[in-house]
Amino acid sequence: AAAVTILVVVASQFPGEEEEIADRNFVAVVSNAEGALWEGDDAAVLVGSALEPGVIELCDGWIEIELDSGVHIVMDGPARLELVDENHGILHEGRLSAHVPPQAIGFTVTTPGMDVVDLGTRFGVNVSPGSGPEVHVFDGEVEAISLNRKDRELITSELTRRLDRTSGKLEEVPFDP
Repeated sequence: AAAVTILVVVASQFPGEEEEIADRNFVAVVSNAEGALWEGDDAAVLVGSALEPGVIELCDGWIEIELDSGVHIVMDGPARLELVDENHGILHEGRLSAHVPPQAIGFTVTTPGMDVVDLGTRFGVNVSPGSGPEVHVFDGEVEAISLNRKDRELITSELTRRLDRTSGKLEEVPFDP
């Protein structure tokens, strides 16, 4: 509903562009932001901005994103997230947390080397240079799958796993919300 409202507002501000805007495939909306700047042009992130599939590069601050599926994501900059659709994102670098409502179970975050598939939960993912990606489950459960298929694990509340990039195995690390 929020994306539709934004679409109407944007369309009414740019006469003659209504048809082009209506053809776009928005999958999310920025619902909140603080000190947030997009990478590249250092433009401030505007609350209410509709987002299409594609790469979001945040160089500073944090943003909250509401996906059309109902998934709520908070992303801290610097971070780079590719929105594939309303049920899938690829975190190339940075940190995000996701709250996934029942209607969006199956929402997936792909990282370098690992898929994190939600099974009804709140979880966080961290991708930082020099370390394998981590998943932190705050509530509920996710399935972490090593993309080389050497390891697959159901991770429940208050557990953390890190992918060892060399072996492709999921390692237990201390839970630190």
